[in-house]
Order: sequence, then C-alpha cells, then structure tokens
Amino acid sequence: MEQIRFSICRIDAGGFEVYFWGGDGPCACASASDVWSNDGPGSWLALLAGGKSGYVAFDGEPGAYILALDRGRADVLTVACTGQDSIDWPVPATGALSYQELARQVPIKRVAFQGEIDFPMLAHTTYKAFLPYTLETLPQLRQKYEGNWMPFPQTAWEEFQRLVLARGWDVRPRLQGEGQNPFQQKVLRAIAAQQAQAVELARARYALGDGEADMLYDVTGELLLQVMALIDGYVQGDIQLDLVNRHTGQRLKEEPFLELHDALAEYLRQTGG
Repeated sequence: MEQIRFSICRIDAGGFEVYFWGGDGPCACASASDVWSNDGPGSWLALLAGGKSGYVAFDGEPGAYILALDRGRADVLTVACTGQDSIDWPVPATGALSYQELARQVPIKRVAFQGEIDFPMLAHTTYKAFLPYTLETLPQLRQKYEGNWMPFPQTAWEEFQRLVLARGWDVRPRLQGEGQNPFQQKVLRAIAAQQAQAVELARARYALGDGEADMLYDVTGELLLQVMALIDGYVQGDIQLDLVNRHTGQRLKEEPFLELHDALAEYLRQTGG
C-alpha cells in the first residue's frame, strides 16, 4: 500500500494541473482543460467526500485523464489517459463506475499509475492542496483560481472538509500514533494542524512574490501565534491551558492578565519578526 500524495501544480489560462507523488517522486499527473466545461477538480473533491467508488475525467486537448478510485477492503487508485475527449464518451465525465467498468466503455491509451493506496494520506494531501484557496487571508489565491479555472467548488469542498475534520485527516496520518492520552492527542493534533496551515500560508505568499526570509518569518510567526491562540483557548473551545511555573507557582497569564497571542504579536512587530 503506497502513501500517494496529491498536489496542485499549476492553475493557468484555463488549465488545472495536478500531480500524484509516491515515495520516489512524481508517479502520475493529470492536466485538465475547461474546453469542455467539466470541473474535474470539483468532481475530485466530491468523489473523495462521497466514500464510494467512482471516477473523474480531467479533460485534455486531445483526450482526457481518468482519476478512478475503487473503494473496498483495499483502496485502489488508477490514473490513466485516453485518446478520446470525455465529451465523446458514452458515459458522463464523472460517475460511480469502477475503473474496470469504465475501461470497458472508454478506450484507455495508457495507465500512468495503479495501486493500493493509503486513503487517509491521499485525503490529507488533497485537503492541504485546496486549503489555501479557501482562506480569507489569501483572497489573491481564490481570485487566481477562479480567474484561470472555474468558480471554486464550495459545496464539494465543504462536504470534503467535514469528512476530513471528522476523521482527523487534517493532520498528517503518521502523527496520529498511539502512546498519549486523549487530551494529549487533542493538543498535539491541534498544533500539527496549525503547522500545516502555517506552511501552506507561507508557501502561498512566497508564490505571490514574498522573499525567502519573509516566507520563513511568515511560517514561524504564524505557527507561534496559532500555538499561543490555542493556549489562550481561541482555537478549540475544549482546550483551555494554564501555564504555571512549578518552582514559584506563578501563572504565566496572570498578574497582570495576559493574552499570549496578542502579547506575542505585539512583541514580534516591535522586534521586526
């Protein structure tokens, strides 16, 4: 079973390019064109959220790419390409057929990847790839998405996000090990999720023109502020932490009362961080 990762590589001039990465690097790609008005990325989110087998077409010029996911005891991903545009298929551009059923009706030109996958890892990396385009703090990315592709698939995204958050897949699956009590796991998962968001924010800003130093300040500063906000109780209402000096009994947030995330933000501004 492979830990296949999903990445959005390019959204430009009516094209939408994604890659699938394995342990040794890229193992398959799919490039969509909006020439047939088929929203492959939106259909991909809906397929992952649906929990069932199915396929999605990423229209090419010519031909099309197929992303097929067969769910069962083992989850099998197939990335294939055809010599025939999906508009000419005898079946819709997205549907509930298994890959084998679809391949009997659509001419397959080449199979770029097929194998058993770790579905939580695929869902996690798909979530990370789409997340920056949903953040109010990065409106430029949403504008780029919709200016070069189609309206963002908000309904499909919200359904997919609910699934990811409910299963804890917003955190890297490998960090969800055993060996901690439930409260410890909750805090570690929250911080790991904040790190992932901080990294994606910094990467997005870097892509928009920030320098390397700005990116590093962004990612470290954002993570520190989010951790402080977690301690202050503003990230998850069921996590309220009280830091106490065990030698003196003094509480960090008292005498005077202190909001850690506000104090850190002000301090970083003063020091240029």
